[in-house]
Amino acid sequence: MVLWRKKPFVSPTAVITPSSPKIDLRPASPRAARGYASSPACSIYSVCGDEAWISQEDMDHLRQLSEVHHPAPQNGDPYGKGVRLLPPGCKVGRLVGEGAANAVFELVLPDGSYLYHQNSRSLTHLSLADMRCAGLLLRVAKAPIDGDRPRFNYLQQYQYYCTHIKPILGSYILHQELVILRDANLIDPINDFLRAIDHQRDLKFRGTFIEPSEWGFLVEDMQPHDPETTILVEFKPKWLSQSPNAPKNAIRCRQCAKELYSYIVDPQVGKPVPTKAKPCPLMIGNDASNPAFTDSVCRRVPSTDKRRKRLNSTLDVLRNEPAFKTLRLAQEANDHVGPLKADKKDAQFALAMTLRDCTCFAQVLTTPTQQQDSFKPLKIRFGDFDMKMPEFKLTYWRTIEEQLIKGGFYTADMIYCRGQFYRPPTKCYLERGRPTRPMEELEVIHLQEPQQKNGVDSLPPTMKSMTHAIHTDVNLMEKCLEHYKVRKPEGSQKG
Repeated sequence: MVLWRKKPFVSPTAVITPSSPKIDLRPASPRAARGYASSPACSIYSVCGDEAWISQEDMDHLRQLSEVHHPAPQNGDPYGKGVRLLPPGCKVGRLVGEGAANAVFELVLPDGSYLYHQNSRSLTHLSLADMRCAGLLLRVAKAPIDGDRPRFNYLQQYQYYCTHIKPILGSYILHQELVILRDANLIDPINDFLRAIDHQRDLKFRGTFIEPSEWGFLVEDMQPHDPETTILVEFKPKWLSQSPNAPKNAIRCRQCAKELYSYIVDPQVGKPVPTKAKPCPLMIGNDASNPAFTDSVCRRVPSTDKRRKRLNSTLDVLRNEPAFKTLRLAQEANDHVGPLKADKKDAQFALAMTLRDCTCFAQVLTTPTQQQDSFKPLKIRFGDFDMKMPEFKLTYWRTIEEQLIKGGFYTADMIYCRGQFYRPPTKCYLERGRPTRPMEELEVIHLQEPQQKNGVDSLPPTMKSMTHAIHTDVNLMEKCLEHYKVRKPEGSQKG
């Protein structure tokens, strides 16, 4: 994928400066602006403090950011960390991507130029391809639906990003900065655009729109500049270690158990099986051979693609990047109890859950070039670090964990449906090389119709396995599991 830009442009940034006793937002001096690339499309602002449209809560966040993360610029340099102000006349390009809580768009300034990373000062010395790599996209939050989450506070989220996430991942973090949308009048046009393409959006995101706000985020554009030689690999690393609440006899990690749960409880035609949906997190950063990881990450690459072999080799290098170990250790250090024992006020647990829901973006070569012939990824960044709120999410997390345990999704060896046994369609790292359990110790997920009583269509009397009754669409599941039939349960015989 490629994001074409009409011409190079460096936008000046706003500057947040320490203030006492107030903070204000007003244009910086013309002298400061003259020393740097400027355009009527953007303004430089310094924060001083009596704007009625900025809430007291946001003022507090701004003050803390200015004191700790936004020191006063030296010699009027507006390229220090700051806030950009988007002017009227900005246009939103195509929808680059969306999730349940946010959406990302191309952003075009009134003069037809694009915004670039604040550290890309000497764009005149860069190639066109390099300038595209320095681009920024607009990320805005969606309105909550029926109180499913609190309203998104950009200042709070940005402070969390600076104080909690950046110190952990350093240069591996996706660049993100605040932007002021107050004068840009973008939210209504964005929502009109989303309504116009609503029928084309993913079914689960239809009918969701952007929450009105004075603020937004500009995020680093990871789309490759040359789709002929480079692709963007995007996936969620999720839980890189086993859940502290998982049963001792678990044969699946938390994420693989969750994928199996979603596949069975919410069956859909065309829904990818767990082996193709997401890579097993325990295989990321593990030295063992990892075909399941590359298969799941490459599921959108045509199987006939001649570049597949090289791509697989590159992904095998990608999964061993040191950043994944850093992420895993941070997850482990901040959660020793799991969702079942966590407290709503536990800030460390909230951080662990935030780290477990980030996204990895990696630019990888599928074709060697004169500049690079190695399998090492060109660029890796982690993003989507929206702060988790345990007071809103802990009940959900606990419910899921309980269902994974009680439903046998961590531990089941087999699936039983209408007299037929099936092998669970998972390839978790924990399943590899494990000893076969005795027949009487096998655990079985027993699929039943929602109206069906437990005990009906029971297991063969010769089996004494522990069964977990799960109600679902049995007709659809029979079709989904067709390729996973087994003649009889696999187990060892004692004696």
